Amino acid sequence: MRMPLPANISRALKRIPRLSATEEKDLVVKFRRGDSWARERLVLSQLRFVISIARRYRRHGCPLPDLVQEGTVGLLEAVKRFNPDRGTRLSTFAMWWIRAAMQDYVLRSGSIVRTVTTPKSRTMFFSPTLRGLDPENDSAVNAIAERFGITSEKVRSFAYRMETPDRAIDTSPVGYPIAKPLAVAEPDPELVLATKQERLTLVKLLRAAIPGMTRRERHILRRRFLGEKRASRNKIGKELGLSKERVRQLEIRALDKLRAIAAVAQPAE
Repeated sequence: MRMPLPANISRALKRIPRLSATEEKDLVVKFRRGDSWARERLVLSQLRFVISIARRYRRHGCPLPDLVQEGTVGLLEAVKRFNPDRGTRLSTFAMWWIRAAMQDYVLRSGSIVRTVTTPKSRTMFFSPTLRGLDPENDSAVNAIAERFGITSEKVRSFAYRMETPDRAIDTSPVGYPIAKPLAVAEPDPELVLATKQERLTLVKLLRAAIPGMTRRERHILRRRFLGEKRASRNKIGKELGLSKERVRQLEIRALDKLRAIAAVAQPAE
């Protein structure tokens, strides 16, 4: 049974003191020694980010309390794996795990997303491009379809369906639903900052690893992870004259090099 989200959760979270980098590191050390209170302190310090991210996924038709609960599961996993010696704050590191947990929940439970059956449609579904899209705007629909490599009919279908989750539905006298737009929550400034830090961290790691990579490995990482649109292995294979399997092997090798750099990365002074 899922617990409801308290109405005063925002006020409660604001009363929780923010942690400095030093405090985070000290709590991680205590947690690794078996101090359960230290783990709870780390988790509580990041719950405001779970709430902020969960609000973004409400447009997929999932209840906010369920999203928060799933995001908290991702946060717990992040706390368990977090290593402050790598120069990354917990908020940046945890965001990856929180998002992954929520996306997995949305894909498992949402009625809309049962039609998200291919990597291309999944990428489009979780991108912000559908937000506010008018399904009757042919030029916008066609542009998105071309960008993600799917049909215009598919884009239009998603746009129509996604109008409902973010709206309150009333019924007119003739039986047709009348949609009332709900208020959209303002983005959390700390979340915006953490997202920027996350991207900067990824770029810095890639730059540090570049000297030890081949031209093909660099190309694959940029096309797979750093572009606005993630390229498929098939497409990269055609660009480089390689098979899909060979691209996969080179991607794994490049990621191993990136992880090796991340493992020894130190915070910038």
